[in-house]
Amino acid sequence: MALTVKLTHHTDNPMQAMMDAASRCYNTEPSETVVKKCFERGHMAIAEYASFQFEIRGVSRVTTHQIVRKRYSSFAQQSHRVKDDDISFVVPPSINQSDATLLEYLDFVHNARMFYERLIRKYNIPPEDARYVLPSGLCSVIEQGINARSLIELAHQRLCNRAQWEIREVVSRMKSLVADVCPLVANHMVPKCSFLDTCPEENDTCTNYPNT
Repeated sequence: MALTVKLTHHTDNPMQAMMDAASRCYNTEPSETVVKKCFERGHMAIAEYASFQFEIRGVSRVTTHQIVRKRYSSFAQQSHRVKDDDISFVVPPSINQSDATLLEYLDFVHNARMFYERLIRKYNIPPEDARYVLPSGLCSVIEQGINARSLIELAHQRLCNRAQWEIREVVSRMKSLVADVCPLVANHMVPKCSFLDTCPEENDTCTNYPNT
């Protein structure tokens, strides 16, 4: 199952929603200028009036565990309590680089799937218990609803080049989709070092702003 990210719903006019909220704060006519000033000054409460909903498919359970850790989001994830007849697994690029490693990985997940099937069919184990043998690379589907403020904060963390490759790809695709409906929000979906002008992590592995 290939990774796909779709923008399934969003506030009808995200910019207008934020413009209206900002105009109430400053007692002005709604305008993009006021919204931009709010963003520049860090007054991000108005971004909570714009929301987006994404369907994320073909993503591993490793990454959905990271996604659901985000505060102020809503989630609806594929359940594996019922038997899944379309089991597939994500193959990390580092494993795919070597034929020998890839073959061993595919053999491992194949055996896990066969054992899952055998537990259910031969031993009458409930699917909700048989799923315990499935690896974290299992493909899943998750729907995420999130407001613009939380989405920007998510990007600050997950677009960092130290973030895990799969979650970084998911958030990057989210950014591209948001850019089509609200460029201002997308422009602020950057790794945290981009607006801090330094890497806040206590390490020297950041290639953009090495911590000195």
